Amino acid sequence: MSMRRKWAAVTTALSLCAAVWITPGGAAAGSPAYELTASRTSLNIGQELRVTITGEQLVDLYGYDLELHYDTSRLEYIGMSTGITGGFSITPDPNVSPPRLIDEKLAQGDILFGFTKTGDASGQSGQATLGTVIFKAKSAGQATVTLGRVKVIPADSKAPAVTASPELEVRASVSGSGETDGDPTGGGDTGGGSSGGNAGQQPNAAALTEVEVKDGKASVRLPESASTAIVPFDKVSGHELEVQAGQLAMKVKPELLAALAARANDLKGATVEVKMVPVTGLAAPAPTAGAGAKIKIAGVVYDLQVTLRSADGQAFDAGIVSGGIQLTFTYDASTVDESLLGVYYFNEATKAWAYVGGTLEPASGQMTVTLEHLSRYALLELDKTYADVPAEHWAYRTLKVLSARHVVNGVTETEFQPNGKTTRAEFAAMLVRSLELAPSAAPSPFTDIAASAWYASDVTAAYQAGIVQGVSLNEFAPDAPITREQMAALLVRAYKQNGGQATGAGGGGLLTFTDGSEVSRWAQAEVSEAIALGLMKGKGAMQFDPGADAVRAETAQAILNLLKK
Repeated sequence: MSMRRKWAAVTTALSLCAAVWITPGGAAAGSPAYELTASRTSLNIGQELRVTITGEQLVDLYGYDLELHYDTSRLEYIGMSTGITGGFSITPDPNVSPPRLIDEKLAQGDILFGFTKTGDASGQSGQATLGTVIFKAKSAGQATVTLGRVKVIPADSKAPAVTASPELEVRASVSGSGETDGDPTGGGDTGGGSSGGNAGQQPNAAALTEVEVKDGKASVRLPESASTAIVPFDKVSGHELEVQAGQLAMKVKPELLAALAARANDLKGATVEVKMVPVTGLAAPAPTAGAGAKIKIAGVVYDLQVTLRSADGQAFDAGIVSGGIQLTFTYDASTVDESLLGVYYFNEATKAWAYVGGTLEPASGQMTVTLEHLSRYALLELDKTYADVPAEHWAYRTLKVLSARHVVNGVTETEFQPNGKTTRAEFAAMLVRSLELAPSAAPSPFTDIAASAWYASDVTAAYQAGIVQGVSLNEFAPDAPITREQMAALLVRAYKQNGGQATGAGGGGLLTFTDGSEVSRWAQAEVSEAIALGLMKGKGAMQFDPGADAVRAETAQAILNLLKK
């Protein structure tokens, strides 16, 4: 099929989405935000530049198209892919000059990219990678890539399409020298291309890295001076590939290797290249946590790439990995406050660290995280304090730990308001973040929660997990302060949803409080369970104070109690 006919097909599909899922006068969807990031800010001629388009605050996304413009005098288009599964997309053909989809209104250097889900698939909400474009530097000078327009089509029949023109731009400086390998300050090596492929040199047998295959796992341990593993594809195919380099271990799932292999025409003699390049000269600016945040790198920053190279020199890069790679950082507990650690990636556009998460394993001095995309990653310690929470405050340490985990935020950059109220929506969102539940794209079961509300997907996710209920059949009262007995009930349900076992305390725990009889009948068993589990305590004078509004410091402490279970 010609490129013109392919684009006509996907345009028709997107138009059908608009006709079927958009109705006149429908309620407007939330306003998405977009981010354009580059894999590096400086590179040499022949090196690869990856530019990623990320959507934030997406609501029920079913299809989209976007337009980019790039500097054809500096960059050569190699390929493009989406980070969303469960549909089909049409990308520009790198073998067409100029490389663009057939749309006569587009000028040279314009790229038009389209994607749509199919059938009854649910829409995508929250954050998603809309596209990753791969270029190769071809001449010296300043190269630019601009995101001009994005159109998002929802699945909800009552929501119209949302079109934006963010006009975001990233720049990269191209050096006149030829292609070099392993420049850590420039973002690493040349990596490879995309499904279009780009020529390279097939490593000879002497360049292959020794790999041990045992019990379904292929293992590589790189020497201290090395940062690249090159292994035969046929030796690691069907196995989990684990590469250990310095303070970092990377596990590549066999499904990701299979997805890369599906893009190649010939796998005979193909190799898998894993690069874990230490980055030097990269500063450690604070993440978006506001004033009072101190940050330090707990070890080494790594620039990560995974590439399948065929024998004829084609390279297929795994920029978007969709959970197919797991990282484990090893840290020195004597040099960091391990409760404040987290895994971050460096956002080239904002020059800030973006929080990813991580599971702490104190016994082994390690933190593990599953990735959605490859970039520069580091284990960082975030020490956040608030001007209105002094060191002697009983919640001082609690707020440090939860701020480092990005579970709580201040009401401003410098103030937390520990005695302020916590709304029911805020507490539901805190539980969703704590349990790492995926935000839900399903319509809210409550009539008083608008689809565009910042908490809508979190409350729906908590409802679907059986954690929250409404104040009535159809209402949630998202802006109402949460009471202590309501908080106790939500904590116990979250504890059970996370695999915790009930103590069977019944309502007996209330007998220790002089106001135990004041607990609402519906909440008695769960309040008693919260006390027995140590999720909550009384307020002194042998009182639980079930109907009092829970203050922000109390809700933070309750969340930390839950996380320790």
